[in-house]
Formats: sequence, structure tokens, C-alpha cells
Amino acid sequence: MQKEMMRSVRSLYLCIAVTAVLTLLIQPVLADFNFDGVPSTDRLVGSAYGTIKGSVYVDGGHGIGPSPYTQSFNVPEGTVKWTRLYVGVWGGNEEKTGSIAVTFNGEKMDTLELEGENDTNPNVYCSGHGVYWIVYDVTDNTISGPIDALVTTGGAIDGRIYGVVLVAVYEEPDGEEVKYWINEGNVNLHGPGWSGELEPNDEALAEFPGILDVEKYTVARLSVFYLTGTPGLNDYLYFNNQKLCDGNNCDDIANSKQSFDFKTFDVIEYLDPEANKAEFKLGDEDYLHPVLAVLSLHSELKIISTFSNPLGLDTKGILNDNGRPRHAGDNETKITAEVVDTGPGIQYVTVDLSAIGGSAHTLMSGPYPNSGTYEVTATATLGINGTFTFVITAMDNGGNTNTARTNELMVYRRGDVVRNNMVDMGDALYIARYTVGLEAPDMDHFNFVGDVQPASDGDHTTNMGDALYIARHTVNLEIAP
Repeated sequence: MQKEMMRSVRSLYLCIAVTAVLTLLIQPVLADFNFDGVPSTDRLVGSAYGTIKGSVYVDGGHGIGPSPYTQSFNVPEGTVKWTRLYVGVWGGNEEKTGSIAVTFNGEKMDTLELEGENDTNPNVYCSGHGVYWIVYDVTDNTISGPIDALVTTGGAIDGRIYGVVLVAVYEEPDGEEVKYWINEGNVNLHGPGWSGELEPNDEALAEFPGILDVEKYTVARLSVFYLTGTPGLNDYLYFNNQKLCDGNNCDDIANSKQSFDFKTFDVIEYLDPEANKAEFKLGDEDYLHPVLAVLSLHSELKIISTFSNPLGLDTKGILNDNGRPRHAGDNETKITAEVVDTGPGIQYVTVDLSAIGGSAHTLMSGPYPNSGTYEVTATATLGINGTFTFVITAMDNGGNTNTARTNELMVYRRGDVVRNNMVDMGDALYIARYTVGLEAPDMDHFNFVGDVQPASDGDHTTNMGDALYIARHTVNLEIAP
């Protein structure tokens, strides 16, 4: 039965995946400016495809912002075989010129001159009214673990950065076999009102060729990236003629307020054994730039892991748990794993929380023995002022196991704003100076950590009351915050 409701997964996907059997790279194509699209006006072109015993890492964001612009990544463990860094830049119009400089993993790359309608850089896709999608081969400079990209623009162009994306194909000795396609470009979908004398350009394709044994796979993950999308204006995404939906949203896929969209869909139900394609359709958007489409196929036992603060706070950290009351959610994080098994059913899913005071085999709750979402809420009594990742292990009833590692989580000591792993008069003095404008905190989550009063739960502000509470604590007139 046809479904129009698809579950979208935002953020990076971490699939415990599989062997480099084959990796085919596609030679670069001409990238001269074209208003309707580069290198093609009606499709994203293949950049790489193949089969890997490992997986494909895809991550990026975080929406349009000024130069300089930093984006952080965390590449999973494995041997990197192919990596591309993509940078979206707003030029203002196709007549303005400027420059872009990128530092990736500490290495400065050659500065590029961006020439707008006269641009002929082979790795620069410029289309429309000065919308750039720039491609860097960073295979030799990509390692497992945290990596930062820093982008700086200059010249007469507007220079704001839409977003920075990293796609890495990596090999794991004990991984599963993953098949993948990576398509790139910069198609300018537009109606007649934005194109002058040009005809509308309102559809684009991304094709994923090859004969498939569709029964072999349990997950088919399609990730797409757009620039310049506008919330409230319609655009549509199809896979093999089936309309895809982002939750209940089927008619406005590129709906970010930040002019940058990264959406992922599981399209396993629509997979075709002979030919597969994604179609981008404009709707009533003024203009829209699909720039990247990645399809990866996965089988066997897989885990996709995330964690989040129950309040949705973008802290990537929690407060230590010492038995004192906390503002709801501040001292706990929910670790979630999407587990897929094509075998005899899932026997257990556990997470190792020993680094923060939990069990090394903490059982996660979920729909045993079925595939689905498994989760556990964790607190930290150990590991204060440390940064941790957590290994999730799944085993099915056939004895097959697989693991995944979460992103990093920081454990903060409540009240320790000077970060010396103590709550003392130095913290009280710093907060007092901050309240009268004599300190400008640069630590992450200052209010999150410095808010200790009222002692019952905190009020998510840092003020003189917090300084007084800490001062009284140092002379034993208040308990530890």
C-alpha cells in the first residue's frame, strides 16, 4: 500500500556499515556559470558511487550566517576512502566578484576567486543570481574524530555562507556492505518572475543507476540538501514517483528559515531493482537550489544513535547529578538508537555509561524483538568536566552484533564557571564581576552552569544571587549547588 508519510531524520546518520568492495569515482565536469544550473540545468550529476564495507558519513549545516563561518564534524572510526567538503555562498548577484578561503582540519586551502557570471573554476558551481556551491576534495586531510572547517569570504560579494557539508566514505574491517551514490551540482529551479527572459526551470533529477537485489537491504536512506528555500512556499520531493514527506509536511520540503535545508528519508519501500531516481519540483517557490543528493543502502543489524536534552536545549551537555534538585532536564540526557534487524529479532540493546557513573551494560527500552527506537535516560555522577561518547551495542537472536558510538557529551559541574573542577570563591567573584559588566564569559553554556539559585531548581539566569549562594557555600552556609 502506497504511503505518503515518510519519517525524516535530521542531523548526521551513523550507520554501522560495511566493506570497500568497490568505489567508483567520476571525473570532474565543466563548471562554467549557467543561470539555470551547473554543471547541468536539470539534474545533479554523479560524483562517486560504489560499494563499501563501512559506511557513508553525511553531516552539515547550520544555516546562513556571516563570514567567518565555522562548522564542526565528527567522522566515525574507520579508514577514509573518499571525502568532499561542500560550501554554499551567497554572492548577492551574478555580477559581483569576491573570494573564498577555507581551512579544513587545520590546513589552509588555496584561496579561490569567485567570478560570478564569468566564473570558470572547475570546483565552483555558480548559478542563478550569484548562488555558489563550491566543492573541495579533502580525502587526504580527513581523519576519524572531530574536525572543523573555517570559511572566510571577501570582496564585493554578499559573502554570507549558506552552510558547510562533509560527505565521507569510510571503510571498517568488521562493517557491513553498503551501496551508495553521491550526486552533486547547483540547479537553479525558478519561475518566470526571477529569470528575466529565460523560461522557467522547475524540475531536476538525481539518478542512482544500477541493478539491485532489493531484498538484500532493510534501509534505503536518501539525504538531500537545498539552498535558498523559503518556508511557506511549496516545493516537492519524489523518489521513484512517490511523494516524500517530512513528518506531516509533504508540500514544503525546503522549509528552513535559514536558507539551508538538510533532510533525510528512508525510501526502502520505494526501492526499484532496475532504476532509482529522486525528483525535485519547484511548486510556488520563487527560486530553489538543490545541490546534493546521497543515497545509501544498508542491510543486516544496524544502529543509528543520537542523544538529546529532554528540554531540547542545544547544549550538548548536562549538569552533574549530586542528589540536589535541578531545573527539569538539566541533569539528564536521552540516548536514542534506531535499530534495524533483518534476522531472527533483537535480543538486547545496551549502552556503556560507566564513564559517567552508570552501568557498562545499561539496557535500553524498546519494542523487543522488533526493529525500532530504543532509548534510555542517563545522568552523570562521575566524569565531571569531561567529554564523552557512549558505545551502543545491539545483538539479535542469531548472535549477530553491531555497535555505534554517539556524538560527544560534556558533563558540567553546576556552579563551576571558571572550570577548575571546584565550586569556590573564584566562581562567586567571576559571576559578581559578570553581573556588573567586568567579565565577558567565553565558556560554553555560562548561564547553564552558573545558574545555581534558587537552589531548588535554578531559573536559567546567572546573577548576583548565584554569586551570593556560591560565596555562602564556600563558608559552609549553603550545601553544594
